[in-house]
Amino acid sequence: MDEFNFDIFKNLCNQLESLRILLTDIESNRLFDGYHFPYLKQLSLSRCFIERVDKIFINRFPMLIRLNINSCRLETIEDEAFSNLNQLRYLGLPGNQIRFIGKNAFFN
Repeated sequence: MDEFNFDIFKNLCNQLESLRILLTDIESNRLFDGYHFPYLKQLSLSRCFIERVDKIFINRFPMLIRLNINSCRLETIEDEAFSNLNQLRYLGLPGNQIRFIGKNAFFN
């Protein structure tokens, strides 16, 4: 699959509480562009192409309790990336090659 059309979830964004995505070679950050998931509590991304996690990406999911980014070629966690996730209790980042963690990435 060359392109993933995330519009199929357009009407569900405000209702989803859990989402698991397993894709190969699709840039995950693009999947969520323009969407906000105010009630999502669990997000699992596996084998997606996501080199960096930043605050803009994470702010789409303000109520996350569990976040798993597994084998996604993650290299960079930007400054204050997780600083607004006050509910986060579990963060799994297995199978990545993290080379840089920004200042205050986990502040708060």
